[in-house]
Amino acid sequence: MVRGSSGAVHALRNSCPESPHALVASRRGRFDAGIECKLHGLQFSLDGRARPGTGHADLTALDVSPLSGLICAKSRSAGGAPNPRLWFDTQPPLGLTGLGPPVEIPVAADWKAVVEQWLEPPPHLLPSPAEDCIVWHAPPLNDSAWSARLYLRLTGCIPPVAWRRQFTAPNQLIELRPDGLSVIQAVPAAPGRCLVRRLDYTVLPPEDGARAVLYLVRRLAPYARRTMLEVAESVQRGMIDFGYEIAAGGGSSPAVDWFRRLLAARIPALAR
Repeated sequence: MVRGSSGAVHALRNSCPESPHALVASRRGRFDAGIECKLHGLQFSLDGRARPGTGHADLTALDVSPLSGLICAKSRSAGGAPNPRLWFDTQPPLGLTGLGPPVEIPVAADWKAVVEQWLEPPPHLLPSPAEDCIVWHAPPLNDSAWSARLYLRLTGCIPPVAWRRQFTAPNQLIELRPDGLSVIQAVPAAPGRCLVRRLDYTVLPPEDGARAVLYLVRRLAPYARRTMLEVAESVQRGMIDFGYEIAAGGGSSPAVDWFRRLLAARIPALAR
């Protein structure tokens, strides 16, 4: 994601069009002479267009949407037309600020095994599959548990917001809460291994206990909790030892079935 000299923001796929490899390794910085591929001698302007005489293909452009102070990027549809769907189908609270750099947790499991753990909520949660996302609401917090009781007290000054989750295929979970928003991603790292990356944003000033609230959120929400990731690692070992089969009489949640069908449609080899 880059900002040109005119101030316009452009989101580009970080991959060379000649041969897939990352063009930019650093997370932040400035470009002096545009974007370069030193391997193939290619140069691109900050809007992704190939410089004359240096190549025929442009960098792949992504759709960009502002969202409560954040800037989100999303792949375009198969035909290349701008995708009108937003990343999040509700308006997060204004004034979100980041709570430090992304947290990355190494997991000894395929990223798909982690996603399937996300999509197996308790039975009383009923996700509604859409074209490429699933949205569901968490049950209301009560004051019977210490973590929930303290969370409700620390966020009592914030207008109430439904605690809701949206999974956007193929690998991203967005969690909206009264105190802010978290983005959790399952990122492939190697065969049978991935990183669970978490980005947290808050509406609370740091001096008002934003980090204490985030600690409570991580206790109350299981999606990047070590115990859930250990289940994904156990599933990975089971797939290696016994094959990816469901036992007789077993089953999976409708959301997991939807996810597997979606992947099989996009990656035909998985259907086998």
